[in-house]
Amino acid sequence: MLQTAVNAVRNFHNLSPVTWGEEIVAGKTAVKNWPFHIMELRKAIEPVIKMVNDFDASANFDIPPVTWLPTGIGRPKADVMQQFQNLILTL
Repeated sequence: MLQTAVNAVRNFHNLSPVTWGEEIVAGKTAVKNWPFHIMELRKAIEPVIKMVNDFDASANFDIPPVTWLPTGIGRPKADVMQQFQNLILTL
């Protein structure tokens, strides 16, 4: 679902969709791979933030700089996932 949301946001901003290294599937995605998925999602959304912020000289509608929370290891932490979901809603 997050990968789909990221590609929807990218599409809205006329950016090409990302080809993901592995599909995230609830109950099937290996826990050990979550940090890699989170990094991949972040990397895919950062060009959107840059595009929005570079649109004009005014900072009125800029996306504030994102200080990414540490991903940790193993299962995704709730605060990391919430941060990403909130960012998607902002975009």
